[in-house]
Amino acid sequence: MGVPEYLLASTLTGAMGQRLVRTLCPDCREPFETLPELAQELGLGRLAGGESVRLWRPRGCENCNGTGFRGRTTISEVLVASDSLRRLILKRSDARELHQAAVSEGMTAMFDEGARKALTGLTTLEEVLKVTRDV
Repeated sequence: MGVPEYLLASTLTGAMGQRLVRTLCPDCREPFETLPELAQELGLGRLAGGESVRLWRPRGCENCNGTGFRGRTTISEVLVASDSLRRLILKRSDARELHQAAVSEGMTAMFDEGARKALTGLTTLEEVLKVTRDV
């Protein structure tokens, strides 16, 4: 962005990122048990509280015009600039290091929020992955 690190570190109080995902139609969504390998690879077990990982998929009905989806919702993450994050900014740390530090300080990552919504049946895991993971 061309902003000197000392200015960014001294003025930044926080940052928010958000994405839209389609919501499943509550009238026709259907649950399914996911493969344990997939749940382990994506860390879904820790988000499900150790229970079996049940996700939801679209089916399609008259109420959603056969799409299985009706409406949209947001998934987001809010980074609060702490002193340790400001020090990382001054050191010109990369985005991955900043993200890891923010998560270790209590920030809920966008993927985690989306995965929780997928586990409750609000959206699908595919929708979450589409907007949170690099291809």
